[in-house]
Amino acid sequence: MLIEKLLNEQQAAEILCTTPKNLQTWRCRGRGPKFCKIGAAVRYDPADLREFISASKREPGLLEQPIIPEQFRWRKPKHRRS
Repeated sequence: MLIEKLLNEQQAAEILCTTPKNLQTWRCRGRGPKFCKIGAAVRYDPADLREFISASKREPGLLEQPIIPEQFRWRKPKHRRS
């Protein structure tokens, strides 16, 4: 089994044609590609970026489709207030 090198935020942002800040925003909002947290470092698996790109493809004229595919919408647990 071949293991690909994990990518940092800058490298992942370049592949997705976005900024590291946008990736950070997506993570905070529970969106975007899957990521790995290794200590304080955030890393992205190239296979997960490919999956995210493939799932984000849209047919022309189909505006009712969500911008972020459902499988990439992570839900944060709701905090209960005492």
